Amino acid sequence: MDAKFNNSNVDALLKIAAAKLNMKPDVLRKQLEAGKFDAALKNMNSRDAARFKQVMKNPSMVKDMMSGEQAREMYKKITGNDPG
Repeated sequence: MDAKFNNSNVDALLKIAAAKLNMKPDVLRKQLEAGKFDAALKNMNSRDAARFKQVMKNPSMVKDMMSGEQAREMYKKITGNDPG
């Protein structure tokens, strides 16, 4: 794991994501670590769930999304560093 992206930053991100998905952060963490997204997908609307599944099947799409300005700003807020 990148030194800039430490456990407290991951915990903060998990807390935000879990709140958006109406689930507990520890449940989301366990699912993500296991590569399972069932509970998260269940709590998303169908359009977002379909988009998420599409993104997870396409690594280049993930890379494109993470290189976008919104992703850079979110990373900067969470870590306090520019992913630059």
